[in-house]
Formats: sequence, C-alpha cells, structure tokens
Amino acid sequence: MNPPFSRRKFLQWGGAGLAAAGVCTLTSGFGPAQSARPPGALDEPDFLARCSRCMRCVDVCFPLALRPAGWLDGGKNLGTPVLDPSKCIFCMECVRICPTGALSKIPKNEVDIGQVNIVADVCLAWLKTRRCDICFKACPTKAIVMKERRFPVLVPEKCNGCGICIRRCPQPGSLIMTSEGAKRYAPQPGRIIARLEDRVGPYDIPPPPWTEWFKNRVTGIVQRMGFGK
Repeated sequence: MNPPFSRRKFLQWGGAGLAAAGVCTLTSGFGPAQSARPPGALDEPDFLARCSRCMRCVDVCFPLALRPAGWLDGGKNLGTPVLDPSKCIFCMECVRICPTGALSKIPKNEVDIGQVNIVADVCLAWLKTRRCDICFKACPTKAIVMKERRFPVLVPEKCNGCGICIRRCPQPGSLIMTSEGAKRYAPQPGRIIARLEDRVGPYDIPPPPWTEWFKNRVTGIVQRMGFGK
C-alpha cells in the first residue's frame, strides 16, 4: 500500500508546478506590446496594476466591444479587458462600472480610443466609382475632410475613434479602425479608490428599471458563455 504522500507523487507535483511556471514565464512576453484598452484607461503599467480582472466591464459591454485577454495576449494581460475599437459606441458603461480606477471616469467628449485609416484602394470616392462623402458628413469631430471636394482625407489629431464613419460607410473595408494614438490617463494623485472623481456625466439614455436591467444582464451573461445557443 502506497503512503498517502509518496516521493513519486511529490516529484510529479513539483514537475507540474515547474512546467506551469515555465509556461507563464514564456507566455508573459507574448502578445502585443500594448493591447487596445477601454475608454478612459490609465497608462498601461498603472492599468495593469489597478485592473482586478473582475470582468465587469466585459460583462456590461452590450456592443461586445470588450473581451478578456487570453494567453496569446501575454501572461501579464491575462483576464484584462481588450477593446475592439471598431465596435465601441462610447456608451461609457464600462467606465461607469469599473470599481478600481483602472478606467478614469471621464466624460464622453474626452474619450479617444484610436483613429480611422482610409483605404484608398477600397474607398468608392478614391476609386472614382461614385461620388461619396458619407464619412465626411457623419464624422462628429470633423476629422474627415474632402480633398478637392471629392476624396476623403483623415485629420488624425481630430479623430477620437468613435467609429461612426465606419458604421455609415456603404463600402466595407474602406475605413479601418486602429488603436493608434489612443489617449491614456495618469492615476489621480492623492485620491483613494472610493473617492475617485466621477466626471462621466448623465446617461444619454437612462438605464431601464432594475428588474429589466437584471434580466438583460443575466441574458447577456448566458449568451456570452454560449449557453443560449
């Protein structure tokens, strides 16, 4: 009869632990140097230090613009929220719900999650297939101007990555969203988590009654976990 904790079992457990540590060490350097983050995210080192990996922001994101980072994003990023800028609609729900201050509670007009790139080889206007200025008219920050009154051109310093132009564009692939130039924030000095300044402002559309909100949230969780398929 083998003893309850044999030398062989000890070596097996030790080997498994070393292997796991090796995997964590190897994967910690994988992934992008800096992942795209939700609106209001602190500078990357401070963001990683404050984010508790609670996934509340991922859970509350109804456009599904956020996902939890996996091993391929790098071990240090594991469980942190990664943003798909092309899906973000600036609803600010993730900013409101963050409990740790990893996301600064800024107003919508200060959000900058990246910029759009215009693909001239696909754009109808640049191909001279048709006259199109839909992105120019849709842009709320006037980040797109019309060159020679015909060709859309981006003014990078005015683009905040809102993605409205992409959603209005009739030609898929003409506009590509990137996290280039996204604005990051420094932690508020001299404040503790419970007293962080909240400047998010009022809801554009007030939230539903609590019972409806709870039902929608449970439904969303079930769908995201794949149980609703």
